[in-house]
Amino acid sequence: MPNVAALMERTLKSPFLDFVKEVGSEAAAKLAHSVQGVYLVGGQVRDLLLERHVYDIDLMVAGDARKLAAHLAQHRGGQVLAATVFGTVKLEVPGLSADIAMARRESYERPGALPRVEKGDPKEDLARRDYTINAMAIDLWPGRFGTLFDFYGGMRDITLKRLRVLHEQSFADDPTRILRGLRYEARLGFQFETRTAGLLTRDMHHLEAVSGPRIRSEVMRILREPTRAAALSRAEDLGVLAAIHPALRVPKRVAEAMAASAEGTEDLPYFVALMGAALTEEEARAVAARLDPPREWTELLLAGPSYRAISRLLEKPDLKPSEIVEVLSPFPTDALRAQLAVAPPTLQRERLNLYLSELRAVRQACTGDDLIAAGVPAGPLVGELLDELRRARLDGLLHSKIEEEAMVKRRLPILLARQGGEAGRS
Repeated sequence: MPNVAALMERTLKSPFLDFVKEVGSEAAAKLAHSVQGVYLVGGQVRDLLLERHVYDIDLMVAGDARKLAAHLAQHRGGQVLAATVFGTVKLEVPGLSADIAMARRESYERPGALPRVEKGDPKEDLARRDYTINAMAIDLWPGRFGTLFDFYGGMRDITLKRLRVLHEQSFADDPTRILRGLRYEARLGFQFETRTAGLLTRDMHHLEAVSGPRIRSEVMRILREPTRAAALSRAEDLGVLAAIHPALRVPKRVAEAMAASAEGTEDLPYFVALMGAALTEEEARAVAARLDPPREWTELLLAGPSYRAISRLLEKPDLKPSEIVEVLSPFPTDALRAQLAVAPPTLQRERLNLYLSELRAVRQACTGDDLIAAGVPAGPLVGELLDELRRARLDGLLHSKIEEEAMVKRRLPILLARQGGEAGRS
């Protein structure tokens, strides 16, 4: 097995390098009775071999993972967070966090189900991974530090820039591996190798069996990537989105809007709104029901069809600024940003931009307290007058607080008389 210690020295930055050096030596010196091996695993090994920045640490432990985590927390002045059902604990120490898990093997009762987990050895643990490029480990034990374990040809696949599953039933066991693969393809510039692509096509129908929250979690991970547009377009082309639900789609103009967003942006509400921008109401409700999202997501998905129902009003040539605000203010800002990104170059687009850049921030200078001090009785009339003042400001009829106060003095007797008349009729 090759040794990549020199690459680790060159690529890993402090405090990551210091930590991985210390983990093995501490385990060997203090916990040898309960820990037989510690390994850096998964995506961190892949990124290290690609000489990409490593942001997190994933450790596989042959032995008692929780005991190792507790020892490192005490030694480093950190804390251990709650363990997962899969035997993984999160360690937080100054400067970094690490996921620490026992070596395990997994079995699946049916496609799309969560795995049953049992204690296993390091080779079995690597065999359960999604792709060969994520099925490598680096030994951190003193005397073996830097030894790369690559039982399944991950380094060769990195060289060939390809994604390859480890066995025939990989996508049937866990269909979410398809979505992770699309994310890796876009991020790394890799491609599914021929056999894996065939298995993906054969087994993508199993995505129907995966719960909404699990699918949503994978979609969120894609949306957080700078290469989100490429990944979702590929999912569209392969039929993966339709396999999740026939209503889920990302048209070309939506993908282009996603691609135009700043690299590294994690603007999830905006991207969710973009996904809903081209859907009908029926489609948006179906997608929301499938993904079981938080209420904010549902509102953003449904805002797309609701907006298109009123969009023609924005094409009226004589629309006043206050009327633009009246039409658009009920919509979430992120939904309007999404519509601006896909709108045609017409009056609609111009007015969307005007609302987002200027009109929504316009406010009257007078406050409710100012109006009450001027003699307006507390109650609904205060809100009515504040709305009138804002509309007049938007339409350029008022320009200062003095002008607003003058308008209140003119309008107050009329409104009070009307209020009195209404009270008399009641």
